[in-house]
Amino acid sequence: MITMKRHNIILFSTVGVLAWVLVIYSASGFVFQPRETAEVSQERANPDSTCTDNKDPAPDVDISDTTESDDPIAEAPPSTPEPNPRPPASGDSSPATNSAGLLRLANRDNYLGNYTPIDLITGVQGFRYRQIMDADLRAMINSASQDSVSLTISSAFRSRAHQTTLWNNGVANHGLEWANRWIARPGHSEHQLGLAIDFAPVAMAFGQSPAGIWVRQNSWRYGFILRYTEENQHITGFNYEPWHFRYIGRANARLYHETGARSLEEFVSAL
Repeated sequence: MITMKRHNIILFSTVGVLAWVLVIYSASGFVFQPRETAEVSQERANPDSTCTDNKDPAPDVDISDTTESDDPIAEAPPSTPEPNPRPPASGDSSPATNSAGLLRLANRDNYLGNYTPIDLITGVQGFRYRQIMDADLRAMINSASQDSVSLTISSAFRSRAHQTTLWNNGVANHGLEWANRWIARPGHSEHQLGLAIDFAPVAMAFGQSPAGIWVRQNSWRYGFILRYTEENQHITGFNYEPWHFRYIGRANARLYHETGARSLEEFVSAL
């Protein structure tokens, strides 16, 4: 009897100790779980600590790729030039080309309407003409000056309205037949192209003057041709005008000179 009481005391004492142990562990936050479950939970919380064969790791982000660099952004290639861009100062560079409209015809058969060049400038001696011939015109006048020849401009660009005034005055003062031989009708004048120059004096005597002789012999070197000659009156329909020169560019003028062309009409038609 005494022995059973002793065992009961020991059992209750053991149970009491275990109860106190459980209370202490519970207070410390310990949660009992199987070994395998605990390891899996640890991997999910920190995969890098246990996973050594991760086949799809998150890519590293290079911060420099998302910030501006010290180098400027490369500029885009130049855009296509807008229509009618400013042409080069020295005219066309290859023979027999109508680059920039240098060979455009203005005569009785070719009507310009209200055309006005977009590259008009106020140039030599205060006259207006197309920018494309400015450098060559200046070079020609300077070369003539070095040969003691003075070239004075009398007329350059004329608007259609200005040409209308000249035409009406010519008809009123000299008659229609005279006007047809000496004055271009409105919309048919080379001066409206901004590529024609009249040198002074506007008279037949200019052809025999030092200036007239020099410019007739040398104008082609600078891109100009004598437009209305004694030989091409039947082609152009205009009388001989030794003062009237047309710019067609150096390359074209050289070919015009070397081939012995008689008129711009024939030169253009042969292209």
